[in-house]
Amino acid sequence: MIRPIALALLLATLTTPSVAATSWVPGNGRPCDQVCQGAGRKPVQTGVYLPNRQMFNICAANTAGEGLRPGFNLRPNWSNVCVTAWGPGTGQARSERQYECLCE
Repeated sequence: MIRPIALALLLATLTTPSVAATSWVPGNGRPCDQVCQGAGRKPVQTGVYLPNRQMFNICAANTAGEGLRPGFNLRPNWSNVCVTAWGPGTGQARSERQYECLCE
């Protein structure tokens, strides 16, 4: 079983030339692209949400107090939360208000 942080690092590896060039930055309820730009960096992104052609920004949150797990931050509807999978085998998701954005 892949641990959440390992999965996030794997995602980062697939989208960036070097994992060492990435870091987690507190989201503070803001879109990850703004958070990363404010830190002089770019958001690590993966995939396009076709209905509005926005990129999924990678984030991580301590979902239900079970430890950090990767998720996405997406404009406009989910730009102030990190949406993570939750609930074994249920296909449910949680919108976490305290999260970190992955920046490169």
